[in-house]
Amino acid sequence: MESFEFLKSRFKSEDVPKVIQLSELSLGMIKAMLRSGYYDPSHPSALSAKVGLYEEFTKLIGDRENLTFIRKETGEKKDILIDGLLAEPLELTGIVAKSTAELFVPRFLDFYERRTLLSYTVKRDISQKEFEAFIDLMSQPPVASARVGEEADRLTGAFLGQGIINVSVIFAGDVVGSDRHLPWRVELALTRLSKDLMMIPLFKGVDPKKLSRAKRQVFEDIIRPVRRPDFIKEILINSDLVVEAAGEFKDINIEAEIINNIPDNLMVSTTQELITDLDQIRKRVESVVGQEGFQWREKRLLSITKLIVNRLLRESVPEAEGILKDLFARGLVLFDDLPKPIQERIIVERLVEEFLAGRLPIAEKLRTAATGKDYLKTANAFGRILAEVIRRGAYAPVTEVIQLLQQHKEKAGSGFPERAELARKTWEGIFTPVVMDAVLERFEKGGKEVRQEVLKLLGPLGTGAIPVFLQLMKESKDRWVRKSAATAIIQMGDLALPTILTEVQKKDSEWFVVRNLLGILGEIGRMREAGTVRKYLDYPQARVREEALNALVRLVKEGSEPALIGAMMDKEISVRRKAVALLAQNPSTNPETLARLLDIVRRRGKKEPEEDEALQIQACMTLAKYARPGMSERIEEVLLGAVSREKRWLLPGAEQEKSDKAKLAIIQALAKVGSKDCIPVLKDLEKKGDKEIREAAKASREEVEERLSQKNNDR
Repeated sequence: MESFEFLKSRFKSEDVPKVIQLSELSLGMIKAMLRSGYYDPSHPSALSAKVGLYEEFTKLIGDRENLTFIRKETGEKKDILIDGLLAEPLELTGIVAKSTAELFVPRFLDFYERRTLLSYTVKRDISQKEFEAFIDLMSQPPVASARVGEEADRLTGAFLGQGIINVSVIFAGDVVGSDRHLPWRVELALTRLSKDLMMIPLFKGVDPKKLSRAKRQVFEDIIRPVRRPDFIKEILINSDLVVEAAGEFKDINIEAEIINNIPDNLMVSTTQELITDLDQIRKRVESVVGQEGFQWREKRLLSITKLIVNRLLRESVPEAEGILKDLFARGLVLFDDLPKPIQERIIVERLVEEFLAGRLPIAEKLRTAATGKDYLKTANAFGRILAEVIRRGAYAPVTEVIQLLQQHKEKAGSGFPERAELARKTWEGIFTPVVMDAVLERFEKGGKEVRQEVLKLLGPLGTGAIPVFLQLMKESKDRWVRKSAATAIIQMGDLALPTILTEVQKKDSEWFVVRNLLGILGEIGRMREAGTVRKYLDYPQARVREEALNALVRLVKEGSEPALIGAMMDKEISVRRKAVALLAQNPSTNPETLARLLDIVRRRGKKEPEEDEALQIQACMTLAKYARPGMSERIEEVLLGAVSREKRWLLPGAEQEKSDKAKLAIIQALAKVGSKDCIPVLKDLEKKGDKEIREAAKASREEVEERLSQKNNDR
């Protein structure tokens, strides 16, 4: 069995199995065509050469339209190209082993040349009977004749006689447009269209309905596999070459049929190719007067573009809006022919340009409107452009109009009689979902300054802006955007409280949403909301538990201590650190609280696990806030035992040394709680350790000495 390892370096891994199948099918068909010619079609050897080929073809073709085998000459290089499997044609010599290519490709090229054959295309819908008849006919020896084209006529007649309509064979004499220097794939597609359309009326005994379907199928088979917009454009421009072939079909518009078979996802790019070509041609026509070739091409482009516009307008082609607006701007489509949504967007864009350029002074028009009709017309124009103006980042003029509308709706009796009512209705109607989406987009994508401008813009909305910020908190992936949204809600104060209480109690919120809601509640809530916050002290996510502690301290202060003591035993270090930090905000006289804090920083025995370094540092910072008679002495005793080996008698069996960072925090805490007893230890530390420890010990000693001196002076 032939090895296909060499294919792995030439193709993507997902394409290799398909290429192997194609290689095996191609060689099988070549061998069958070359071998069968020696035998009658019913001979066992001829039959065996065809065994399994049809099954291989149907397995490979799948949902593809067809496979085309093309003789291609480029200079001295000759090869067989196979089109229809991957995006680009494959060279036969590139998908079979070198030794196999050297043996079979020259023989197959000779097979093509002796029949003046350029290509044959096998279509997906071919039956096994047709497929095997095709192999038999192709394997027959060519007729020796002095007349050019006789072999082509013989094979064509044989195809007609056996009703083979799912194979398209192109001979050298069939080529159209050879004088136009077209890309070979465009030339081949046009030739196939011409040949296949001419062939259809010649089939005898075929059901008329089947023939009608066949002529439509020709366009689908040839155009749909073309994946390059520039090739489709050239096929359209040069489709006049096919008109003669379609003469039998008076009901067929060649260009329209081609356009109808362009895949949806290539419609916009093909139209863009036509527009770009038209622009280039017009420049050449303007600069080189009288060049008929350019003028002919321009007329063809205009004619085809109008047809393609018809399909764009008729169907919901993906991403067609931009190209239709471009066509309208170039005068290639009438405004009234555009879909209503596109018409509206064009009008809005014009109004936006006028507004931003100062030619549409909406604020001034609202101030000076003398009648309800004038006021409403201006207000409606503002509503139409608001979303787009926000998207473009023009916040100042928008904020001016919004603030003006707010003033008008709150000042009944000012201006003309109905102004306040019209301003109120305008106010209620302008913040549509589309506008709010634009606000969300700008708030999320903009930097700090942009978010400040958006907040200013939304300020007059009051509670109406809360849903916008809640949506940002829930959906934005940017932590700073979520934080800014939470800050905006906090600034609304009591007005936001009912909504936040409702949101925080929803069961299906993401943890980061719950965390932000608790943060807001801690800022704008009252003591009565403490019960709601306590429910989240056991929340599965540690950062939510941390925020619940934060909120609780803000709401109840002294009443939060039991929760903080409990949190000091949390399984997560971050929650324990948060609890210890919060205890510093309201230093406690509770002996249990002090004992828990001291236990964190005390010197550990040799076999005891040391506490987390960051937790020890935070505990020292909190203990520094507990400097008061009756507590400082105990704190000093434990801190000295933690940093001084000379004091380890205070804690028998204590052998572990503190880390430098923990030692530094202890020294700094001694500056606040230490007495004269700590001075010798600090002096000793001034002589040991690294520079940072020595400097900290000196600074703490001096602070203690100054405090003691001041105390003596006060007596």
